[in-house]
Amino acid sequence: FPSHDTSPTDMNFNINGLLSDNYDVYELSLLEVSAPNIEPTFQTGYNTSLVFRENGGAVDFTATILQGTYSGTDLATHIAARMNAVVGIANSYTCSYNSSTLKLTISANIPNTFQIIGTSTCLAELGFTSTGTTGFSTTHTSNYIVNLVGSRYMDILINHPTNSIATGVSQRSNLLGRVKWEVPKGSIQLYQTQIPLSHNVNRNTLSSLEIRFFNSYGRQMTLDPNHRITLTLQIRTNIVTGK
Repeated sequence: FPSHDTSPTDMNFNINGLLSDNYDVYELSLLEVSAPNIEPTFQTGYNTSLVFRENGGAVDFTATILQGTYSGTDLATHIAARMNAVVGIANSYTCSYNSSTLKLTISANIPNTFQIIGTSTCLAELGFTSTGTTGFSTTHTSNYIVNLVGSRYMDILINHPTNSIATGVSQRSNLLGRVKWEVPKGSIQLYQTQIPLSHNVNRNTLSSLEIRFFNSYGRQMTLDPNHRITLTLQIRTNIVTGK
C-alpha cells in the first residue's frame, strides 16, 4: 500500500480503492504480522532529558541520555557520565544498577546534594516517579524498576470503528489488532492468529490503515526508518449486482 503519512511515530497507509466498485467489503480480519523489534529504549526528543538541581539551588541542569538501548550497568555508567559532562555543575556523580532490585541509585560526592526535577522526560524509563525526587539528598534510588526494553506492543488501526462479527460487541475504537513484543531486540516478532477476530467494515468508508508502536508506559515511539513490516489481512466481500 502507498503511505500517505511521513509521521515519525506511525505508518499510515492508503487503502482507499483497494477493491473496485464491483465489490462490497463486509468483513476484515488480521491474520499475521511480521516486524523487527528494533526501536531503542531512549529516543532523541522524547525521553532523553534528565533535569536536576544541586545543593539547594534553583538552577536547572540537564543531562542528555544518548539515543539507544542499554543494559542496566551500561545505563548506570552512561547516566553518571552524562551528568558529569554538564557544563557549570558543582558536584560529581556516580550511578549504579542493582541487578537484584532492578533499580538505579544516583549519588553525588559527599557532602553535596542534588534533586531530580519532574520536567525530566526519562523518569519513567529510569524508574522514578513523574514528579521527580522529593528534596535534596546525596543519594536517590529509583522508586520502580528500570525499563530496559524499547517497543512493548504494536497497534494496527483502521479509520473505521471495529465491531466483532462473532460477538457483535464494539471493540476499542478503530483497533484492528494489538501485537505484544515477545522477542529480544534485533529479532523478528511473528504474530499469527489461531482464530481470526473478524470485524464488520464498509468499503465506502474503509480508506486507511495505521501502525503505531508503544513502550511499556504507553508512550508512542518514533519508528526506525529501516522497518520492514509484513501484514496479512483477510477481506471477505460480496459482489455488488448491477455493476
